[in-house]
Amino acid sequence: MANKQSAANQVVRALLTLIGERRDFDVLGILPSHLQGKKIRQRLLEEFDNKCAYCGTAISTTNSDIDHITPMNKAAVGLHMLGNLVPTCKPCNAFKHSSNLMEFADKHPERLSPNTVAKLTARAVEYGANLNTEPLRRLVAELYLSIGELVEAKQHEAARILPNPTVKVRDMARKVQSKAEYDFSIVARQFPLGSLVRAIKDGLVGVVVDYSLEGAQGKKMPYVRFHVADRPRPITRSPNQLELIANARG
Repeated sequence: MANKQSAANQVVRALLTLIGERRDFDVLGILPSHLQGKKIRQRLLEEFDNKCAYCGTAISTTNSDIDHITPMNKAAVGLHMLGNLVPTCKPCNAFKHSSNLMEFADKHPERLSPNTVAKLTARAVEYGANLNTEPLRRLVAELYLSIGELVEAKQHEAARILPNPTVKVRDMARKVQSKAEYDFSIVARQFPLGSLVRAIKDGLVGVVVDYSLEGAQGKKMPYVRFHVADRPRPITRSPNQLELIANARG
C-alpha cells in the first residue's frame, strides 16, 4: 500500500534528479533529456563496451539496468548525473540495491574488484560527479518530512470531500466482503488507516498503513501494519499488541 513515506521518497528522487540534471547541463552542457531513457542507456553501453560496469559481463539494451553508483535516496543523497550513472547487468544491480560502491565491493568482491572501484571513482571525478552532497542532506531531510506531512493531511482531506457511496455500490461492497478471506472492518474500526499506534511490548510508534492475515492455514489471524519513522518497511503486530494513540485526522 502506498503511504506518505513512499510519496516522500518519490519526491526526494525527483529533486535529486533535477539537481543532477541541472548541474550536468550547467557544467557539461548535457541536455536533461539526454540523461533519460534510451539515450542515456545507449551512451553508457557504448562507453562501457556493452559490459556491466561492475562485473564485466556482456550486456545489451534488453538485459541491462542503469545504476546510480551513489544511491539516489535521502540517506546517500546521490545525484542523477552522468558520472554517477553506469550500465549494469541485472544481477549486479539487484545485489548492490541501495549500497554505495564500497559497501557493494565489501559484500560482493567476486563482482566488484578494487581496480574497478578505482576506475569508477576516477570516472566520477572526470565528469565532476564526485560532489560533496552533505550540504544537501538537511535540505532533502526537510523536504522528506514536509512532503510526508502534506500527503497525510491531503489524503484525509480527500476522504472528507469524496461523495458517499451509493446504495448500489454498498450492495456490491457486501458481495465483495462476503467473498473476502477475512473481514478487516472490526480491526479497521479499532485501528483506522492513518491512525497513530504504539506497540505495547517494544514501544514502537507509527502510522497504520495496512492490515494482513498471518499464521498457518486455517489458523490465520488479523494483524495491523504500521510505518515507523526511519524504518524501511512497515512493522506488523497483532491488535492485542497495540494501543491507539491518536485517531486518523478527519
